[in-house]
Amino acid sequence: MAKLFQQKPAGAPAIPPRQMLMNKYSTARWNLLGAVIFTAINLFLLLSGANSYFLFSIYLPYFLGGMGMLLCGKFPPEFYEGLGEVTFLDTSVLVVMMIVAVVILGLYLLAFFMSKKKSGWLIAALVLFSIDSALMLLLGDFASSILDIVFHAWVIYYLIVGITSANKLKNMPEEEPEAVVAEGEEPIETEDPVEESATENGEPDAWAELNARVENSDETKE
Repeated sequence: MAKLFQQKPAGAPAIPPRQMLMNKYSTARWNLLGAVIFTAINLFLLLSGANSYFLFSIYLPYFLGGMGMLLCGKFPPEFYEGLGEVTFLDTSVLVVMMIVAVVILGLYLLAFFMSKKKSGWLIAALVLFSIDSALMLLLGDFASSILDIVFHAWVIYYLIVGITSANKLKNMPEEEPEAVVAEGEEPIETEDPVEESATENGEPDAWAELNARVENSDETKE
């Protein structure tokens, strides 16, 4: 988090517009992957009976897992106290719901990998996540889901930024490659065109002969 608040050092080179757009697109993809990872961890914690939960989670897969646990009587007995006689469903219902949850996570994961080459997959992820957010608002408890709502808004914002950045990249003209000199190395100097043309015409040889004659005449005088 500290890197987010670091100021740009004075004299630091500006980030090229193309690189800036690519960074925004990459940030959107990694936010999507983070949501998938946290949701997978939450499903594992749910099945293992751990009393822990990460806020940064996709709603529908976790909802399916929790509903399957509830209907099949997999929560602790005290959870069902006061409900009277309850008939639980077969464990196969929980298995089916977990399979559906994993498939949904698989779609998000597929969108993450495929969006590396095609930005259309990031649009698909935005559609899925928007539907997930709508279901959370309809089925969830608003008072206890404030942080989850903020998280969903965060991911949707970055997905939109990533998609718009990809569109700008498509419309941006290609940049011409520039010669880059590695730090600590001297730039390569080109040959003097005057000297090069003189060598081709044979003039340096004539000058050398004239200088030799002048030196010989001086030696004779001495």
